[in-house]
Amino acid sequence: MAAAIASQVLLGPQSALAGDRDRLSMIIGVRKKFLPRILKSYKELQAAGTVTDEFLDEKKMKKFITALMSYGSIQRMDEAPDKISRKLQADAKEVEQYLVAKDYGKAMETLETYRLGFEAAQPPLSVARRACVYGSWLCFRPPYAPSCVLAATTVEEHQASQAAFPEKAGVLAFVSMAAADAKSMTDEEKFFFDLNGFIHVRGALSAEEVKSLNDGIDAHRGEIKERTDTALRNTRADSPLAGDGKTGRRDLGGMLGWPKPHCLPWRNLLSHPRLLPYLTTLCSPGYRMDHLPLIITSYKGSEGFHLHGGPLTEAGHFNPTLQYRCVNGQFYNSLLAMSVQLVDHAPGDGGFCVIRGSHKLNFPVPPDFLHGAGAEAKDC
Repeated sequence: MAAAIASQVLLGPQSALAGDRDRLSMIIGVRKKFLPRILKSYKELQAAGTVTDEFLDEKKMKKFITALMSYGSIQRMDEAPDKISRKLQADAKEVEQYLVAKDYGKAMETLETYRLGFEAAQPPLSVARRACVYGSWLCFRPPYAPSCVLAATTVEEHQASQAAFPEKAGVLAFVSMAAADAKSMTDEEKFFFDLNGFIHVRGALSAEEVKSLNDGIDAHRGEIKERTDTALRNTRADSPLAGDGKTGRRDLGGMLGWPKPHCLPWRNLLSHPRLLPYLTTLCSPGYRMDHLPLIITSYKGSEGFHLHGGPLTEAGHFNPTLQYRCVNGQFYNSLLAMSVQLVDHAPGDGGFCVIRGSHKLNFPVPPDFLHGAGAEAKDC
């Protein structure tokens, strides 16, 4: 029911890497030019339920294929075409072959293969590197947050996509949020985040959203892994965070790739309208997901995690990958953690834990405290 966003692990503020601005401008230009053609032609094919002579004779097909080819061409990591962009262009040519043969079923099936080709791609180093289709023709592909689409998507594009793909309306909720100019964090929230290193967003999810997320977990509960191997335990034996020493952590992954509908509420969290103002303020537009999310579901006595992260290593050395600064009101984070609570958590129940102010620490955390031991830990 609530999301805790903490800079114990922090996310980078740069919207794009050096040299990415021209790349992003090119992507936006291709989107504006070819996306309407793709949407229009797809709608016509879907409405007709067949490949008509009109679609072929009036050169609609040629414009459609050109748009698919061009849109596929920009889905590459570097300036030169890669296997992803080449595969997408090959799919576009196959669509053309089926259209010419008036094989509507195969043409639509190959279009779905084309669309899924974006989801199968590996995540880029920068969100400006690869725009792609996800769930419709408008979105950036998970598993990273699609914030670049916020600047690139217009109200008209959103309305067009809703008309063409009404079943995707929930997936595209963040687009209308962007068009409506999402609110920023309040000055009070900024003050306490800078002071404490975390912020508690209460009531972030509706009861229906929580139920949808939990329904997905229930459907995949057989995939939950209990980490009992000694090599996988990360707490010190007999420490307060080690649990009973026998019951392992129970975790579940892969939810972004679950079959629909169970994947959708998890994907929506990446750019949830309630959380988007915090993510874009703390990380700036262009944020990406650093690594795949994980569900933690534990029994009483399960092992926890020893405290980790922060701007210094355990040896006290500067940690360049986990840094926080706030200069002239601008946040600079190299990583950000977000914990979403899906069951009620009363004080003392455990769960997400952060050391208040640790995002600014100048001395290493005492070893005992890392494992929940010592007088100071007992007072927490």
